[in-house]
Amino acid sequence: MESWYRQFLAGTAAAIFIVTPLELLLLDHTGSIVQFAPFIACAAGLTAAVLAFRGPRSNSVAQVCRWIAYAIILVSMYGMLEHVLHNLELEREVRPDAPTGTMLWQSIFGAAPLLASGILSLGALLIWASLKQPVSRPT
Repeated sequence: MESWYRQFLAGTAAAIFIVTPLELLLLDHTGSIVQFAPFIACAAGLTAAVLAFRGPRSNSVAQVCRWIAYAIILVSMYGMLEHVLHNLELEREVRPDAPTGTMLWQSIFGAAPLLASGILSLGALLIWASLKQPVSRPT
């Protein structure tokens, strides 16, 4: 049962890391070098998800998968910050006289959604969770 659970978590993470780049391409998320970071994070995440799905055969492989997950979370957090800052800049242009609280609230839900980058964190957390059980050794 634990093997099925691990595979479910890692498989769901893999699906996230396969679908997210497709969505980014459809949204033309290729305007600058920084916008390629999620593509790299998705490639690394897919690699870690496949390793986690197969069941890491050693603690060092599991540790590498965890470090990949941590790096993806950092990329995701940077993307969330970028989205909020761009939305805040847009709000300042559109409504220069709006109260600060209103501007901040609108920047969270603006044209570039805050949680759009959060999907990478979800995938990384799924990888991390799939590695919580002991490493299986070949018999």
